[in-house]
Amino acid sequence: MSSDILNADDGDSKRLPWQVGRVISTVRAQRGLSLRDLSQATKGKDPAGHGVLPAQISRIENGAVPDLRETHLLCDALGFDASKLLKPDLVPWYVVRRETALATLKEVQNGSRKTERLQKRHKHMMDMNIYHYVPLEEEYAREGEREGKIYPGMRSYLFEVARASEEDVSTGLDSHPGEEVVLVTEGELEFWYRQPSDGIDRSLLLRPGDCIHYSSELPHGYRAAGKTDAARALFVFADPRMSIPSDITTSATSDEE
Repeated sequence: MSSDILNADDGDSKRLPWQVGRVISTVRAQRGLSLRDLSQATKGKDPAGHGVLPAQISRIENGAVPDLRETHLLCDALGFDASKLLKPDLVPWYVVRRETALATLKEVQNGSRKTERLQKRHKHMMDMNIYHYVPLEEEYAREGEREGKIYPGMRSYLFEVARASEEDVSTGLDSHPGEEVVLVTEGELEFWYRQPSDGIDRSLLLRPGDCIHYSSELPHGYRAAGKTDAARALFVFADPRMSIPSDITTSATSDEE
């Protein structure tokens, strides 16, 4: 998940509690709102109906200092606690223990806990009990094993996939905006996909330790393979509006002088 917006580090610059514009800009991007969208939202929060104009929001995001009314309206429209601008959270982190995730997975499987995907994505596979998701979020962390508050730019899940017929997998292929990373942890997974250019279903086998990264625009799906009835993976979904450049590079080394 993304780092806390209040604790983001702009290179070597020192974070200052009155850098409201940077926080507003980050939260607005994470919410997928344009300047006009946010301006309209502030009008709904303003008893006078004036709100904050798009041009003024742009100026604030570029360093202008907002007044108290503007700060309150912007934070309220974004669903963000304005008091945290002056008293930022701790640098955030949390742990979800394996036993907690598996206990939650069991509740999902026996029906005592229900999970759904946004806009009914992969609905067929979930309705057929082929896909089970457990969000690896802060609420599942133990007391004393989390600090601060994360405003995520990506989501992570424990992902369990059961066996399925070729017909179900083909019917269940789905596409949507975003990027996905799946790292197999237990069992074997078949990754199915269909390139729109030819409409042909294809598959490849993923074993424990294998990792696949793909655009969610690619019609895709999974089923368990191998000798087990189910496979498990770490599933990470990233918001397409967030661009996160890599800060780690690797290169081959040579013994030649």
